[in-house]
Amino acid sequence: MTAKNGVVFLDANVLLYYLDSGSPHHTQTEDTLSHLIEVGAALCTSHHALEEVLHVTLQVFGVEAVADALEDISKIPGLYLMEPMADFAFAQRYTKLLESVNIGLNDCLILQLMLDNDITDLYTYDEKLARAATALNLSCITSNTKIPL
Repeated sequence: MTAKNGVVFLDANVLLYYLDSGSPHHTQTEDTLSHLIEVGAALCTSHHALEEVLHVTLQVFGVEAVADALEDISKIPGLYLMEPMADFAFAQRYTKLLESVNIGLNDCLILQLMLDNDITDLYTYDEKLARAATALNLSCITSNTKIPL
């Protein structure tokens, strides 16, 4: 498992499983992130995905947990935020993408962000998003991906 261009986009669910030590996906998520870092992959996400994580954190654990969650995410080595151009053309592209894939608008935004920035690898546990990404010729790291030992 390696990223084609060295960049892997982390979906919100990956970050949630990374934070939740009680999740059945926590250990796999930590191992996969460690492997990606070891092989030199750059890890990115977006403010949009980050907001999803913080919203869930707020709803489940309360306001006092939000800053801690953000701090823990910020400690993922090399993780950076990828953002779209601040214009309506980006919104037009991801709403157009909505017509061709069977996923929600939020996920279309993420896929369009990846396409616009030549990010070819997505790490997600969302099977529907993974299928849509694969249909767009993007590679996916999912719960079924085996990491080399």
